[in-house]
Amino acid sequence: MSNIEHFNSKDDLLISKFMKENRQEIENIDFSRKIVNKVKPTKNIYLAYLVSFIGGAICCTIFFIFDGTKTIYNLLQNIYNAYLSLAAETLQLPILKLAIISLAVCVSAIIISRQYLSSANDI
Repeated sequence: MSNIEHFNSKDDLLISKFMKENRQEIENIDFSRKIVNKVKPTKNIYLAYLVSFIGGAICCTIFFIFDGTKTIYNLLQNIYNAYLSLAAETLQLPILKLAIISLAVCVSAIIISRQYLSSANDI
């Protein structure tokens, strides 16, 4: 589909035709190379990589010093035990309704994303 079909007035149609007929391409005289050379990483980017690496190393070290795996395991075990201790009668959650609502949300998200992607491809 061309963009002309989306216009709703005669003026828009005439403007679109005029712009299409008088369109001029600008030559790329080393423009892209010059821009890329100006945007090359500077010394600050290497400093950011260094700080990120040191911060990650410190986080990993602290995680293993304080036995983070055991802490996470105990947390998950406590959550699971709390879930098992709940009686189905005390919960009173409409599981079927929650499943239908979550399915409807997923389907609508898929439909909206497909429409967005198809409209983005038309441009």
